[in-house]
Amino acid sequence: MTEALRSLLARPRVLVTGIAMVVVAVTAMTLIPSLTHSAGAKLLADLDALGSDAWLVEPQPTRDGLPGRLPNGAVARAAGLPGASSALREVTTEVPVRLSAQERSDRGVRVVGVAAWPQAAPLPVVSGTSRPVPGLPFAVLGQRAADELGLTELPATVFAGGRRFVATGVIAGDPLLPELADALVVDAETALALSGATGADRLVIRTAATLDPARIRASVDPLALSALAVGQPEALVAAKQQSTSTLDGLAVYASIAAFGIAGLGIAIMLAAAVRQRTAEIAIRRVHGAPRRAIFGLVAAEGLGLGVLGGALGLAVSAAAMYTVTAVNDWPVEPQYSLFAAAMGAAVLMCQLAAAVPAWLAVRIEPATAFAVE
Repeated sequence: MTEALRSLLARPRVLVTGIAMVVVAVTAMTLIPSLTHSAGAKLLADLDALGSDAWLVEPQPTRDGLPGRLPNGAVARAAGLPGASSALREVTTEVPVRLSAQERSDRGVRVVGVAAWPQAAPLPVVSGTSRPVPGLPFAVLGQRAADELGLTELPATVFAGGRRFVATGVIAGDPLLPELADALVVDAETALALSGATGADRLVIRTAATLDPARIRASVDPLALSALAVGQPEALVAAKQQSTSTLDGLAVYASIAAFGIAGLGIAIMLAAAVRQRTAEIAIRRVHGAPRRAIFGLVAAEGLGLGVLGGALGLAVSAAAMYTVTAVNDWPVEPQYSLFAAAMGAAVLMCQLAAAVPAWLAVRIEPATAFAVE
C-alpha cells in the first residue's frame, strides 16, 4: 500500500482528479438523503404546528347493516381535544340533487351535510354567500356540482329528498374533503332528515398537537356506545410519505450517476497511467516481479483513491450537512448507516475501476515494451 501511495504522489494529476471524483460521488450519496430527511422533518413539524395534521373518526355499520352514526355532541367534544383547531362532521348521503321537483335525471350531484365547530362556514366561498343556517333550506354548492347542474347565477333553487333548497354560494375545494366539490352542502341535521337519506357519517379533526387514536375515541364517545374507526386520511399519509420519498428517489439516481461517472473516469485515468508506465512495469517484470505483484500495485492505487476520496467525501458531506441545517434551522439527522455504505461503495467502485487497468498492466511483456521504447 505504501508503494501505491508513493506511485500516486508521483502523479498528482491522477491523485487529485481521482480523489475529487470519489468525493463528488460520496457527497452525492450521503448529503442529499441527509438533507432530505432533515428538511422533511422540519417541513412536517411546521405543517403539524399549523394544524395540518388531521384525523378521521368513522362509525362502523350496525349489526343490521345500517350506517353507524356519531354520538350526540361528538363535534363539540372533538373540538375540545388538546390542540384541535377545528372539528367537522360530514354526512355523505345518496340523495340526488335536481333542478326541479319533476326532474328524474341523475346528474351525479348528491347532498352532503356538515356541522362545524366552532360554528362557522366549513369552507370559504369563491362566489356568492355562505349561509349555513341549521334547519333552514339554505345551502352551498361545490365547484364541480355547480358546473354539473349548470348553475351560473346565485342564489338558485334546487330540489333534493322532497325538499326545496336555495343555493347561495359556491365553496372552494379541500384536499381532505374532496367529495364536497361534487355536492350540495347543507347542515348535517338537515341532511339526515331528508327522505331516503342513508350514507356515511364521519368526523374530521384538524389539530396541531400529537394525538393518538385511543384518546380521540375516548373523547368523541366517552360512553363507548358506538364502534368507531379512528385513523388519518390516506391523502395526508401519502403526502407525508411523498415529502421525502421523491427526493430519496432522486438521491438514489444521482448517487448511481455520480458513482458511474467517477468509476469510468478513474478507470480511464489509471489505464492511461499504465500506458505511460509501460517501461517502469517492464523493468519490474525483468527484476522478477510476478504478475500478481503488478496487478496488486495497480489495484492498491485504486484502493488508495477509494479510501482517501471516501474519507474526504464523508468529511465534506458532514460539514455541508451541519452548515445547511444550522443556517435553515433544520433538525440534524445524520444517516450513519448511509455514511458507512458510501465508504464501502467508494472502495468497491475504485477497486472495480482499477481492475481493467491492472489487467492491462499484467499483460505488458518486457521484450515488447523495450522494443517499442
